[in-house]
Amino acid sequence: MTNLLQTLTSEEHDADDRSLLDIYAKLVLTCTPEQKDAWIAHHGTADLNMAKLFETDVSLHQSRCLEAITTCGDTLGGDFGSYSPLFNFIPQEPDPTDPTDSSSMAFALRALHLIQKLALKLDDADWLDETMRSLLARLVRRKPSAEFTSDALDAMAYCAPQRPGKHPRGTRWRRIDLEKKYWLNILRLWRRDPSLY
Repeated sequence: MTNLLQTLTSEEHDADDRSLLDIYAKLVLTCTPEQKDAWIAHHGTADLNMAKLFETDVSLHQSRCLEAITTCGDTLGGDFGSYSPLFNFIPQEPDPTDPTDSSSMAFALRALHLIQKLALKLDDADWLDETMRSLLARLVRRKPSAEFTSDALDAMAYCAPQRPGKHPRGTRWRRIDLEKKYWLNILRLWRRDPSLY
């Protein structure tokens, strides 16, 4: 598949060939990591389904995500949001060390801890808003250990001031609705074990 894609994309295409690029972007998912990297370097990630791309090699992309955090200087760039599927739903299987939390929850916590440890600023925190909402909802639903929950809340408390003031998807009323769900989930966690928080 890698050789086929290299052959198909060996010639320059103009704007009229946009539909072909969409098809080629789907082929990228079946290629070697090197060919995927070459595609992203040349075309960017806009045409790719990043969730499906990450599913092809979760550990490789988790490693790259952590590397992006540790090598960014003092500010995490706006393109970091492309890693958000790794925090929110990939992979979905239970974490080997604790089946009450998922592997993606454990990885999200690991990344938030690293951001906290390095005291990073965030260029674009829309991904953080999405990640915190997702993590809170899953803490309520999956009921992981009190230690994991407390650890996750501490990491989110550090990152919370950098959440965006206006939700990218919308209206003022949608923002209010999302905020209500956000705080309602925090209240549910507190009611489960008030002594911890």
